[in-house]
Amino acid sequence: MNEKIFRFFILSLMMCCGFSYAKEIHIKDVLGREVVLQELPQRIVLGFYYTDYLAVGGVKALDKVVGFSKAVWTDWTPAS
Repeated sequence: MNEKIFRFFILSLMMCCGFSYAKEIHIKDVLGREVVLQELPQRIVLGFYYTDYLAVGGVKALDKVVGFSKAVWTDWTPAS
């Protein structure tokens, strides 16, 4: 999986999982690198796995999406 896309996916999941009580958010990527966020992301970009994002975040999660891959959307879910 592309590293940047993986990070966006993880950040989008973290945004929807109720971590607002934490002062810092620590995320470790698949290569073992740590990313520290000072607050929850306010906007996100989705590369793919839209259905997983919606399942975790619910309908309101779409309010924070500012971009997505149209090619992936049309190729993977043409009925949408």
